[in-house]
Amino acid sequence: MRKLDLRVLSLTGVVASALLCTACFTPADFGVDVTAEDHGEAEHQAEHVENVEADAPTGEAIVEGILPGSEGRKLEIKAPEIPYEAPFDGKPLSSKTLDSGVVVEDFVLGDGSPVADETMIEFQFKGYASANGKQVMGSRAAPAKLVINETTRTKDPIAKSMAEGLDGMKPGGKRRIKVPADIVDEGAPPGRPAVGDLWMTVELIAVKDSPKLHGAEEFEGTPVATNKLSNGLEIHDYVAGEGPAAKAGDQVVTHYIGQLSDGTEFDSSHSRAEGMPVTVGGPGVIKGFAQGVEGARKGMLRKIVIPPELGYGERDQGKIPPNSTLVFLLEIMEVNDGPPGGQAPVVIPPPKKPKAGEGEDEPKPKPKKPKPEPEAEADGE
Repeated sequence: MRKLDLRVLSLTGVVASALLCTACFTPADFGVDVTAEDHGEAEHQAEHVENVEADAPTGEAIVEGILPGSEGRKLEIKAPEIPYEAPFDGKPLSSKTLDSGVVVEDFVLGDGSPVADETMIEFQFKGYASANGKQVMGSRAAPAKLVINETTRTKDPIAKSMAEGLDGMKPGGKRRIKVPADIVDEGAPPGRPAVGDLWMTVELIAVKDSPKLHGAEEFEGTPVATNKLSNGLEIHDYVAGEGPAAKAGDQVVTHYIGQLSDGTEFDSSHSRAEGMPVTVGGPGVIKGFAQGVEGARKGMLRKIVIPPELGYGERDQGKIPPNSTLVFLLEIMEVNDGPPGGQAPVVIPPPKKPKAGEGEDEPKPKPKKPKPEPEAEADGE
């Protein structure tokens, strides 16, 4: 009798079935609902057996692995099922895998103009994580909007995959797109729970021509007007625009390219279907941006240079290091009187004190004390 050290080295027949899926389209916000504890567990787990006593014939070689004469146990791992809605719960009309690994499955073909470069699309979508089978993103009530262009493809790995997966789709079409886990994890923040593959169900509503926006090269050369303010903000206009100038409290809708002082781009609205609304002098954006749109006119091309004190200051914003000077290249789309959501903060003067003898309240009479109630007579028992 001697002790044998038996370890299961490999198991055959391992089954791992996993199905999986960015409004403007915002892929960076997904994954908050994904929790590690929902990743699913195996129905059967391999047993690690140590120090098992067994009889061994003299001279027989003991091979580490599955015990001779026994059968390997099949390990079956069930991935969480995704609750697809019709028609995505059925069999697709066609399926193909692109060179990037993105999978495209068509359920309804649609008709009309197809999705192509320099188009703006409106679509409803839901995104599911294969790691737990839950929906982690979606378009909610209003359709999502996305511009298909080079900015979209270079901005975000998931948005790039979506642009690839949507290519050629027609209005009315319904398509399922799988973004592989390695693309989903690219650039993911540390500590984010595993998502697995990302499966997106898409219903395409409309395909339109995208707005023709000016690139960074249009903001070079000699400006037509320059204004340097005492707080360090610089304003350079390259195209004057037309119409009324924006004043405090007005709403300016603008597309923008955000750069560091060395020209490194950290953000751009050119992948979005609509510009960003900004209240002149109001909240919602950094101070330098809100101040920099004052005097803007529709069609204007304006560059604003924002010192750290009017930007993010000492805060680290990831792509924007602390104490960075920011450069925004603005293309003004609209200037509207009085923003729908309110206006710039207004300083309300304190109420004036009334002059002696004016508006003074009459002295209030003192409240009368209540009369004491007579005491009840006791019973004569």
